[in-house]
Amino acid sequence: MKNLLLISFLFSSFGFAQTQQYDVVLVGADVGDMSITKKVSGTKKTYLLESYTSVMFGSRKDVYVGKMEFENNVLITSSIENKKNGKLIFYTYVNKMGDAGYKVQTEKGLSTVAGMVTYCCYDIFFKEPKDGESLFSERWGKFGTLKKMEDHVYKLVVTGGEDYTYNFENGKMSKMEVPTFLGKCKFVLK
Repeated sequence: MKNLLLISFLFSSFGFAQTQQYDVVLVGADVGDMSITKKVSGTKKTYLLESYTSVMFGSRKDVYVGKMEFENNVLITSSIENKKNGKLIFYTYVNKMGDAGYKVQTEKGLSTVAGMVTYCCYDIFFKEPKDGESLFSERWGKFGTLKKMEDHVYKLVVTGGEDYTYNFENGKMSKMEVPTFLGKCKFVLK
C-alpha cells in the first residue's frame, strides 16, 4: 500500500504527457504532419499543437502552432498562429480577465467572451465528445456546439466560423476535416 501511495504521489508531482500524431492530407496527398500534446501536472493542464505542411510543389510552407494553458480546469491563456512562408496569416490570442471572461484578439479585431472556458477543441482530441456539448474554439475565440452527424462523427458549428468535422475511434480523434480553398484538409491519426 505504501508503494502504491508513493507511486501515486510521484505521478501527480511530475505529471504526465500524452501525444498524438496525425498525417495532413490535402487533395489525396500527404502534405505534412501535426502533433498535439496534452500535459497535466498538478492543477495545470497545457496543450501544444504543432502542424507543418508543404503544398504547391513545396513553394508554400505553412506552420500552425497553438498553445492553451489551464489552471484548476479553467483556461488562463491561449494562442494560435498560422504562418505561410514565414508571414503571419491568422492568429487568435485569448487572455483571462478575472471573473469577467476573456479578451480575444484575432486578425479581425478585438472582442470579449463572457464566462469561464473549461472545455475546448483540444480536449476532444483525447476523448470523444457528446452531442450538443458546447466547447471553446481556440481558432475562432468563440464557443461552438458539437452536432452528432452519425455514430462517432461530430461537426463543430461556430457562428461566423467554418465548420470542422471530427471522427472518433476507441475514444480518440481519428480524423479531423477542415475546409480550405483547395477543398477539405484531413488530419488522419498515424
